[in-house]
Amino acid sequence: MRPRRRMALEVEALERKALLSSSGLPVLTKNAYAHVLTTINHAAFGLSIDRSKSNFISFLTGAAPLVPFGTRRLLPVWENDVNIFDPTVKGSGGAMVATIKSDLAAFVAAGVASGEFVVKGR
Repeated sequence: MRPRRRMALEVEALERKALLSSSGLPVLTKNAYAHVLTTINHAAFGLSIDRSKSNFISFLTGAAPLVPFGTRRLLPVWENDVNIFDPTVKGSGGAMVATIKSDLAAFVAAGVASGEFVVKGR
């Protein structure tokens, strides 16, 4: 009887799967971008109910690999943005979500402008 082997996928290995473009550059699809935005909105709704920053960060951690280099470069920025949220301050959740989305847009724009990755339809 063969012993079972457990495999643990590393997030960085999953990011390399995005190298599907003919130019050899990582690709961010528009569907992946939309999925990241949906995940942020879903996480924000959960945060409004349970006030758990760690749950919110878990959602962001799951969404970051969908963006090329997102785990290494974007996720630390997002984790810092989560500190904007203070359950005792009205509107801080909305400000945090707006900042996270703004950081995502800026990250994608900078990555495309620098030629690090491309955005394609679908």
